[in-house]
Amino acid sequence: MGARQWAMKHLRVALPLFWGRWGTPVPYPVTLTMVVGAPMPVTRVEPPSAITNEQVEEVHAAFVVALTALFDKHKASCGYKDAVLEIF
Repeated sequence: MGARQWAMKHLRVALPLFWGRWGTPVPYPVTLTMVVGAPMPVTRVEPPSAITNEQVEEVHAAFVVALTALFDKHKASCGYKDAVLEIF
């Protein structure tokens, strides 16, 4: 039994394993690319309690279309030319 397992069993303390830089929680550096699209027009509904599910679904569908178009436009320049955007 290792020291970590002994401490967890006898002291009832969870000791997480780190896998970042130098075995610490400091993450490895990664490249992050961010793309910003045009603003999406949304009609304001007053009072907010009057918003219907159909309105939410309509705005969500428009958002998904805009997001997919933005992804498809920039995926090759970011190194993901064969990637497919999956939205759950």
